[in-house]
Formats: sequence, structure tokens, C-alpha cells
Amino acid sequence: MRSEPIGCARSRSDTLAAGRMRSQPVGCARSRTVLLAVVDAKYNFLIVDVGSYGKNSDGGILQNSKFGKKLNTNKLKLPPNKPLPNTTESLPHVFIGDEAFPLSNNILRPYPREQTRTDLSKSI
Repeated sequence: MRSEPIGCARSRSDTLAAGRMRSQPVGCARSRTVLLAVVDAKYNFLIVDVGSYGKNSDGGILQNSKFGKKLNTNKLKLPPNKPLPNTTESLPHVFIGDEAFPLSNNILRPYPREQTRTDLSKSI
């Protein structure tokens, strides 16, 4: 059974290097800025969260964002569960994420790369 996707979540991390300054403290030469975005099927941005979160993982950034908090507490006002064509079991609408995001009722992700088989001759 598959759920119906309503958006795709992705994060991107960039490290910005500061210019040379005499008064620059030791250890402050770089800062990590993360962009968390959710787009719909037509590539329209639904949510954009930009900020510097230090050493948090992408999954941790999602959990601490307004979007993540509302998703985890069922306050996003998502469409109600509905059955897929030719089925009777109702399934939730989901966001598609990458390996950085945790699995949940409303987040699906592909299998991690290291768990997928590239040699089909060894499959059953």
C-alpha cells in the first residue's frame, strides 16, 4: 500500500567562510547555514526555513522547525486519510524526504543507498 504524497522535504547545508579580520575570534571562521524547504508536485514552495543551527543533524533541524513541530503534533491541517484507487484501507497523505529525515506517519523516504542492491543477478 502506498500513501499519497502532498509534498517533498529537502534540506541543504552550506558552510560560509568569513573574511580575514584581525578581531575575528579563534574558531569562528566558518558558520553552517541550513535551508529546509518543502515543495508541492508543481515545485511551488510551501515552506522555507532558513537558519544557522550549529551542529544539528538535518532530522534534528526538521524536528525543531515550526513545520516539524506542527507535523509531529498533528497541527498541520493535512487532508484526511483516504483510500487509494481500488482499495478500502485509508492511508495518510505524506511528505517525501531523503535519508536525513526520520520515518513517521507523514514522512516517507527511499531506502538508504547502502541498503539497495545494485547487482540484480544476486536478487531472488
